[in-house]
Amino acid sequence: MNLSQAQAADIPVIEQLLGEGVFRDIKPEELPKDGDIIIACADGDRIFDTLFHHRGLCEGGRPCHHLLSLNSGPLLLPVDSPTARYAEGVILLEHALGGRKLKGVNTVHLYGHWPCGAAGLANLSLVECLTLLGSAKERLLDFFRSFDDPPKVIPLFHVHFVHSGEQMRSYYFDRHHFAKVMKVPAGRNWRSSRIAA
Repeated sequence: MNLSQAQAADIPVIEQLLGEGVFRDIKPEELPKDGDIIIACADGDRIFDTLFHHRGLCEGGRPCHHLLSLNSGPLLLPVDSPTARYAEGVILLEHALGGRKLKGVNTVHLYGHWPCGAAGLANLSLVECLTLLGSAKERLLDFFRSFDDPPKVIPLFHVHFVHSGEQMRSYYFDRHHFAKVMKVPAGRNWRSSRIAA
């Protein structure tokens, strides 16, 4: 599997998600400027591109981007995530809680991306990754509610493919609109989105 950019079979799905408004451009004025926690995939080919792009979008604000990064990143958070082998989701949750206390930030950005090598090893499709990202937001909010007021959790998705001669980048991911468009669950049960091969 070539993981440097999305495969031909993914392009129509990505274009549909862009056209339907599931993915929408990130507007710098919509991002909180008081710092954040970023939970992202550790992909060495993508992480710096994603982080530099994110930092540029947040320019003019507090330059505190508290990074928590493991292979598949936020996809590790759902309890039954196929990308998790141990307790990585719990570890990320605990460190997000600690990071919030240490840095006093009230926003968590969940950065998924496609293609993702860790997702590929778990035989996940693009739709399954996005469904997991929606479930990750639910798990993070549930976890924080057990301690205090939850932070603002914003799922973002970095897509690497060429569209109309233009390199695509990071987008807001509207999980509820995604669930309607793709007819998959918007909440905790990502498994019912499994697509027969």
